Amino acid sequence: MADVAKWDDSSELSLVQALLRMKPSPLRRTTLLEALEMSRAEVPQSLFLAWLLGPQGPLTDCWLLKEIFETAVSSTAVSSVPWPGMPQSVLPEVQVETERPDVVVTWDSFRLIVEYKVDSPEGKYQVSRYLDTFRITNARDGMVVYLTPTGKWPTSVKEEDRRGRIYPLSFDQLIGAINRGLNSGLEKNERGKAMVAEYRDCLRCVLNRSINMEKPVISEATKLLSQNHEHFERLLTAAKQEAADMINYAALQAEKEMRSIIVPDMVVTLMESWGYFMFRRPEWVAGELEYGFTYGSEGKPGSRTMNQYEHNIAIRVQPIERGTNGGPKQKALAESLRAAIWPHIPGKPDRWLNQWFAYCKDVPLKAGDDWDKWTENMVRELGQLGRCLTKHIDDFAARFKLP
Repeated sequence: MADVAKWDDSSELSLVQALLRMKPSPLRRTTLLEALEMSRAEVPQSLFLAWLLGPQGPLTDCWLLKEIFETAVSSTAVSSVPWPGMPQSVLPEVQVETERPDVVVTWDSFRLIVEYKVDSPEGKYQVSRYLDTFRITNARDGMVVYLTPTGKWPTSVKEEDRRGRIYPLSFDQLIGAINRGLNSGLEKNERGKAMVAEYRDCLRCVLNRSINMEKPVISEATKLLSQNHEHFERLLTAAKQEAADMINYAALQAEKEMRSIIVPDMVVTLMESWGYFMFRRPEWVAGELEYGFTYGSEGKPGSRTMNQYEHNIAIRVQPIERGTNGGPKQKALAESLRAAIWPHIPGKPDRWLNQWFAYCKDVPLKAGDDWDKWTENMVRELGQLGRCLTKHIDDFAARFKLP
């Protein structure tokens, strides 16, 4: 291993520092859809294929559509259906009755349906429903091309019940059709050649292979991670637990501060699943709703590292009992409370949110920040908000009635 990767195995800090000194290998994104992070996304791929197949796309004379059509028809028992010529339309995501197939190609008296799968299974009776919805009784009415990485037969149609209506097409077969078209010169336009080649290479990416794939570069960082992955998992688990402990500590400091401002018998509500700690007077309630000052960590403690939480201080409205739906009453309360405190809020509010908040201010914790100093600043800001607004919330509580 290179010198930069050396570390003292008696020190966890030494291990992390060695890793941080390394540069990771650059991400290998060799195709257009990889660059757009769509190489395993079904909908973008089917949209791209519909564009390639149609007369509105970049390919000359719909040659790829013709390749698929003639290959599909020749594989069936009814092989006398001639190429119908240029289609009237090639449309993605067409809604017909209750169905929404990925691609629908329409001619005067023939329809070609493409159902596109990457990772997902066939929906319940999906292909069978398409045959019924589009009234495809035999190969002269139309055909469903079931396009999958392996070219498997759809589960909703018995394999012996072919009748020329189903054609299972694999990514390999589609790659072959593209290569035949390119090699035989069917595409004259350079843009068309480039676009269909990008799509072909995306299919290869899904199949995890590439004719021109170079040997990958394995960085020293990857080697070190691989050798010590269990140790790093333990470090990450400890970091998440320490973040949860720190959030609880910050909430406790906030509680001490707010208890000195509100009243000694202040009500404290912990909504752990939401990551909120509320501090209020006993009378700050309206029906099944409560409202008061909160410190929030936007997520259940223990699920992230400290700087990954979205921390905030707020004046919040929420149901007293977990699971209660506040609905319109909660929204009315939040809006009325917001109007009451608006003239008295120090500085301009960061953001108004939804029915849960009358006021909310972000107090971000960035990677590398001093956690103790951040906690002191958060508690101080919450205390300033409490000193400024407690009296006005008291006045609101005395007069507000739920509609």
